[in-house]
Amino acid sequence: MLLGFREDSIPGHFTPTLDLIKLIENQLENEIKVLNNPKLNQGRGLGPVIHRKLPKYYRQYIGLSTDDGDKIVEINFVWNNK
Repeated sequence: MLLGFREDSIPGHFTPTLDLIKLIENQLENEIKVLNNPKLNQGRGLGPVIHRKLPKYYRQYIGLSTDDGDKIVEINFVWNNK
């Protein structure tokens, strides 16, 4: 479900499979340190250093298909204060 609508009623959206999410998470863990440099607005009291605190984020995965048939997975990261 996406925003309370059935996924198949919204053109261009799909639900990422668990295997795809595992692949994405593995790639994220391997590349986040490089992608997160420089650490703008992180550390030194400005907020968490994202790659060090990655397990503390809840994730929302949204699958999108382009007109060319490419698939994109958008990930929203929400900080867990607990």
